[in-house]
Amino acid sequence: MKRSLVLGLLMFTAAACGSTASTESESEDSQRTSAEVATTSLSEEGGDVSPTETSTFEIDVWADNWFALHVNGEVVGEDSVPITTERSFNQETFTFEASYPLTIAIEAKDFKENDSGLEYIGEANQQMGDGGIIAQIIDKGTGEAIAVTDDTWSALVIHRAPLNPDCERAADPVSTCESEILDTPSGWTEVGYDDSGWDTATQWTEAEVSPKDGYDQISWDPSAELIWGSDLEVDNTILLRLSVAGATDGSDQEAEALEADDEPDDLVEEGTGGEQMAITSPAVVDGALLAAFACERKDDGVKASIPLAWSGVSTDAGSLAITMHHFPNPDDTTQANSYLTLWDIDPSVGEIAHGEAGEGGWFQGSNKDGTAISYTSPCSPDPDRTHEYTITLYTLSETPPSLPQQNSIAIDWAVLVESLESVTIIDSATLTFSA
Repeated sequence: MKRSLVLGLLMFTAAACGSTASTESESEDSQRTSAEVATTSLSEEGGDVSPTETSTFEIDVWADNWFALHVNGEVVGEDSVPITTERSFNQETFTFEASYPLTIAIEAKDFKENDSGLEYIGEANQQMGDGGIIAQIIDKGTGEAIAVTDDTWSALVIHRAPLNPDCERAADPVSTCESEILDTPSGWTEVGYDDSGWDTATQWTEAEVSPKDGYDQISWDPSAELIWGSDLEVDNTILLRLSVAGATDGSDQEAEALEADDEPDDLVEEGTGGEQMAITSPAVVDGALLAAFACERKDDGVKASIPLAWSGVSTDAGSLAITMHHFPNPDDTTQANSYLTLWDIDPSVGEIAHGEAGEGGWFQGSNKDGTAISYTSPCSPDPDRTHEYTITLYTLSETPPSLPQQNSIAIDWAVLVESLESVTIIDSATLTFSA
């Protein structure tokens, strides 16, 4: 499906923080110079959509060992220390200007001497290396972190070696060590690229990555995580993508809808069913998501949705809607990651079985990254660094007329919540859990 976007002028300036050595990128996109400026546009039947106002952003990145950063298909910056440097750990800060929505793409590499995946070959400390990267993007206009690295990023490992770790001490690792090498997908940094077939990034702890030079020079947002592929040592080159919808217009109305139970006004009426509405899930026990329902694998680009059940729906209900979201920055409730959006649910429906969110007589919106009609499964590998997720059930007077009568990748948490302004919210119930 083509999406209608006209992306604003993308410009950047690099603010070097760390080593300032010049480097030549290994990717085709990185051959562009800092003097290049580009305007990217996509159109579809129905006309153009005007771009949002250009904003200024600052991004902090620390990588073991090298990275190149793209925003909306354009190179914003790359590690100032060449990947050919055997031991390099440093942080970089870049400032750039762009218009929402943003597509952030990062190519990250751990140093390897050759396709064996090893480093220090022929020396006493010949070994497998390990990677890791952390980043945060700050909207300079608001001072808020609008994106951080965590397990919500899409990830594709394109170089894995050695697949047989017992070759680590081999005298001739080039002929002994096995590898898996994929071609870099064409257009993977672009806005319209479909990464629904990718895996999600894996979060790693500081103890596992052991971040070195430069890491402590950045004041990291509490929600920013060290990420990589599923194997710190075997995964050598990884591509990462994240879509950021942008600053939310009408945030007052969204907050109003979310807090409707606490601050009822003329938009919210009490239900007449006599029973307090509630939403539950057998996948949530004692406020935590069971491991069996976390990190769901993709099947044809779609993840199995969380099972849900509810009761106490008002007899006045004309329609139901469900959202699931997570605030990357708990102090900023205007920016949310959207994991599930469903609308036009018949009030007679009282449950959705595991994996059945896309199978009923209702409509479904996009996954977290805006790349597929799907649910996004929470996935936090480190049990000590969990996140909070909220599922909200809305009882409505009718389905908001602005929502399409079909599945739509354009509908996420922010869009659905804003649409509620046009109807009466009779009641709402939430289920909050950690994962």
